[in-house]
Amino acid sequence: MQFIVHGHHLELTESLKERCRAHVLERAEKLVDDTAARLEIELSDHFGQKRGKADKSCRIDLRVPGLAPIHVTEMRASMHEA
Repeated sequence: MQFIVHGHHLELTESLKERCRAHVLERAEKLVDDTAARLEIELSDHFGQKRGKADKSCRIDLRVPGLAPIHVTEMRASMHEA
Protein backbone atom coordinates (compact mmCIF):
# COMPACT_ATOMS: atom_id res chain seq x y z
CA MET A 1 0.00 0.00 0.00
CA GLN A 2 1.28 3.43 -0.89
CA PHE A 3 1.34 5.77 2.11
CA ILE A 4 1.60 9.56 1.73
CA VAL A 5 1.34 12.29 4.38
CA HIS A 6 1.01 15.99 3.45
CA GLY A 7 1.06 19.02 5.73
CA HIS A 8 -0.53 22.39 4.90
CA HIS A 9 0.22 25.51 6.91
CA LEU A 10 2.03 23.50 9.58
CA GLU A 11 5.35 21.84 10.27
CA LEU A 12 4.99 18.16 9.49
CA THR A 13 7.07 16.60 12.26
CA GLU A 14 8.25 13.01 12.52
CA SER A 15 5.95 12.51 15.53
CA LEU A 16 2.92 13.51 13.44
CA LYS A 17 3.99 11.18 10.63
CA GLU A 18 4.51 8.35 13.10
CA ARG A 19 1.11 8.97 14.71
CA CYS A 20 -0.52 8.76 11.26
CA ARG A 21 1.40 5.59 10.53
CA ALA A 22 0.45 3.97 13.84
CA HIS A 23 -3.20 5.03 14.00
CA VAL A 24 -4.24 4.91 10.36
CA LEU A 25 -1.83 2.95 8.16
CA GLU A 26 -1.49 -0.08 10.43
CA ARG A 27 -5.29 -0.38 10.73
CA ALA A 28 -5.84 0.09 6.99
CA GLU A 29 -3.27 -2.59 6.17
CA LYS A 30 -5.27 -5.08 8.25
CA LEU A 31 -8.32 -4.40 6.06
CA VAL A 32 -6.68 -3.96 2.66
CA ASP A 33 -4.02 -6.29 1.29
CA ASP A 34 -3.32 -4.70 -2.09
CA THR A 35 -0.02 -3.19 -3.18
CA ALA A 36 -1.88 -0.91 -5.63
CA ALA A 37 -3.95 0.67 -2.82
CA ARG A 38 -3.16 4.26 -1.86
CA LEU A 39 -3.64 5.89 1.54
CA GLU A 40 -3.19 9.66 1.54
CA ILE A 41 -3.39 11.79 4.69
CA GLU A 42 -3.52 15.59 4.63
CA LEU A 43 -2.98 17.48 7.89
CA SER A 44 -3.95 21.18 7.86
CA ASP A 45 -3.94 24.16 10.20
CA HIS A 46 -6.66 26.44 8.82
CA PHE A 47 -6.13 29.57 10.94
CA GLY A 48 -2.45 29.30 11.82
CA GLN A 49 -1.30 31.67 14.56
CA LYS A 50 -4.84 33.01 15.06
CA ARG A 51 -5.61 29.78 16.92
CA GLY A 52 -9.21 29.37 15.91
CA LYS A 53 -11.43 26.90 17.66
CA ALA A 54 -11.21 23.43 16.10
CA ASP A 55 -9.11 24.63 13.19
CA LYS A 56 -6.86 21.57 12.77
CA SER A 57 -8.01 18.99 10.26
CA CYS A 58 -7.03 15.53 9.15
CA ARG A 59 -8.34 14.35 5.80
CA ILE A 60 -7.88 10.70 4.85
CA ASP A 61 -8.35 9.34 1.33
CA LEU A 62 -8.18 5.58 0.79
CA ARG A 63 -8.26 4.32 -2.78
CA VAL A 64 -8.36 0.62 -3.52
CA PRO A 65 -8.59 -0.67 -7.11
CA GLY A 66 -12.08 -1.96 -7.85
CA LEU A 67 -13.72 -0.21 -4.87
CA ALA A 68 -15.21 3.24 -4.35
CA PRO A 69 -12.78 5.69 -2.70
CA ILE A 70 -13.22 6.41 1.00
CA HIS A 71 -12.85 10.01 2.23
CA VAL A 72 -12.89 10.97 5.92
CA THR A 73 -12.30 14.43 7.45
CA GLU A 74 -12.03 15.31 11.13
CA MET A 75 -11.55 18.78 12.65
CA ARG A 76 -10.33 19.31 16.21
CA ALA A 77 -8.56 21.86 18.39
CA SER A 78 -5.19 20.06 18.19
CA MET A 79 -3.52 18.14 15.40
CA HIS A 80 -2.99 15.03 17.54
CA GLU A 81 -6.72 14.89 18.31
CA ALA A 82 -7.69 15.27 14.65
